[in-house]
Amino acid sequence: TEWADEVGVPILVYAVLQNNVGVVRELLDKESCTESRLNTRLFEDGIVEFGILAKGTILLGAMSFACVAVVEILLKKGADPYIEDKNGMDCLMLASALGRDENVTFWLSRFPDWDVNRGTSLNGSTALHCAVYFGRNKMETCQALLKNNRASLNVVNDSGATILGNAVSSEDSNVD
Repeated sequence: TEWADEVGVPILVYAVLQNNVGVVRELLDKESCTESRLNTRLFEDGIVEFGILAKGTILLGAMSFACVAVVEILLKKGADPYIEDKNGMDCLMLASALGRDENVTFWLSRFPDWDVNRGTSLNGSTALHCAVYFGRNKMETCQALLKNNRASLNVVNDSGATILGNAVSSEDSNVD
């Protein structure tokens, strides 16, 4: 169809993952792009080998891999910012885990009342747990989360991990 490829993946997913703002805009302007389709959960079990989330949405993918402009366009079109993936990770957590500091900064300015200290349903880890333990741009991402005293340094996840504990146990920790 005009909306998806032969296995049902929306063409918009490819444009978002390529961070192609022009194509994203063009696809969002088509009649086939409805709010319902925009917010459909994709990949029931995910595709672990490629970092594809289980039950993710196009917006969750954009926060993980695309630029602020793509995220903003999706929100304006009606992408639901409150949908979580299968593990209870929200847009802010995913952007934090993947070091998307510009998306984190944008998100917190767009949603000033966002609960940055909410934990995942999987293990109670917060966006700051994700930022210090995974990915790249840890310092910039942590700074974005901590700006204006938004994220708590004292939060503990369900297995007892603290922010400091996650930071020092991360094998790819920044030396700075």
